[in-house]
Amino acid sequence: MIHRKLADSRDTRGHAPLNDPEARPHRRSFSLKTQIIIAFILYAICVSMIGWLVWKQITTNHQLSENARRVHESVQQWKPPRAEDAVRDARAYNQQLFAEGRTVLGEAVNPFDAQRERQAASIASKDSQYQDLLNMDSEGMLARLRVPSVSIDIPVYHGAAQSTLLRGAGHIYGTSLPVGGKNTHAVIAAHSGVVDASFFTRLHELKPGDLFIVQTMKEELAYQVTDIVKVLPDDSSHYGIAADEDRVTLMTCTPIGINTFRLLVSGERTAMPADSLEREDDGVSMIVISILGALIVAAIVARVWIRKRKGSP
Repeated sequence: MIHRKLADSRDTRGHAPLNDPEARPHRRSFSLKTQIIIAFILYAICVSMIGWLVWKQITTNHQLSENARRVHESVQQWKPPRAEDAVRDARAYNQQLFAEGRTVLGEAVNPFDAQRERQAASIASKDSQYQDLLNMDSEGMLARLRVPSVSIDIPVYHGAAQSTLLRGAGHIYGTSLPVGGKNTHAVIAAHSGVVDASFFTRLHELKPGDLFIVQTMKEELAYQVTDIVKVLPDDSSHYGIAADEDRVTLMTCTPIGINTFRLLVSGERTAMPADSLEREDDGVSMIVISILGALIVAAIVARVWIRKRKGSP
């Protein structure tokens, strides 16, 4: 009797028992559909986040470039000898720096260490002579740096405090101002791998022989990459001024996201090319390639995962 009631349970309840084999395909199919929907939702979120990051970097890079260009073009309208006097004073400062030396290199020890920022920034900010030199605008921009081969075009400001490096590149206090001339060595630092802008993220792509341009006041100076080295954050031995040299070094943290070393790309003064150096690319192509690569990988992973789920018992 009991056996008969169990056998008739399908009729009384209106559906099959939980252990009925016929019910399993239905439950598994529903579960698979749910998982596919979740996978596509996560995929859409991922695509949206990547798209936002790309949009953020493109717009910020454009703003930095336009700001640097606008300030530089504004200086070209200055009546003589305002710009010429500014360059003259900066070169006098550089020669004094070479003759007397500098025991403090401001943030040159580690401009990316927030714990040291307060002390280092106060040293640079208290030097009124330094702060008054080579001001191209009210924000303290002293140069425009262009590296056409890797689409870098950013303003350079006095000092390298954290707040400065969020606006562009920073000039390392205690090194020569970037106005060229013998017995000079300017060091310019910027972040890599940040969300807001690319800054020096592509600096590692440079190779010996590449050119970068420093525009300050009405001067336009070309430098050819000669040395590329990685050093520890506290190693400032590569920032010294060599007699008769006209050198500029670009510095950033490396590896990106780990920041255990500093990448130094150093260049010597060379003749300005006859043709105007423009960007070889706008950086968008590299970003698009990165996005497509990430999306393809995500699609492959999702497809493999779904196939495995279909084949699971």
